[in-house]
Amino acid sequence: MQQEMNNRHLFRDCYVEGTVDFIFGDGQTLNLNTTIKSVAKGLSVITAHGREGVSGESGFAFVHCNIINSGDTYLGRAWKNSPRVIFAYTHKGEHINDQGWLNDMFGQSDNNQKKVYYGEYKYMGLGADSTSRAKFAKKLSDEEVEPFLSMTYLDGNKWVLPPPKV
Repeated sequence: MQQEMNNRHLFRDCYVEGTVDFIFGDGQTLNLNTTIKSVAKGLSVITAHGREGVSGESGFAFVHCNIINSGDTYLGRAWKNSPRVIFAYTHKGEHINDQGWLNDMFGQSDNNQKKVYYGEYKYMGLGADSTSRAKFAKKLSDEEVEPFLSMTYLDGNKWVLPPPKV
């Protein structure tokens, strides 16, 4: 069965600003070299991904991005049953919460936590210390992160046009 190309997004060299759940939905998104700024004065959550099941291809991948924040900021929380969010080669601001990820949207049971895919890979900055990360978050290996690091994650070779030659 061939999957539709709907809900696939590529964002490159962008600037995104917001307070709570300001990057949300159930799309399959690759963010490259994007600046993400939380302007919340208190609690902030960057992502709220809404994948229904672990077999779905959707997810948010942030590669070579920069997070700027001033308040207590979480990288993400579940919107539906099986969120998938990956931050790779990302500079994280100083106010990233030590746990990194919230679990209040999907309950405390171990079964629900097994459906969550929150991954981090080769991150840097003052908010990059992962020693106190939530137990359901994952420090990704080279092999685990590789599918999210290129246009093949989005089947981009089928729909992304090359830049025009000038």
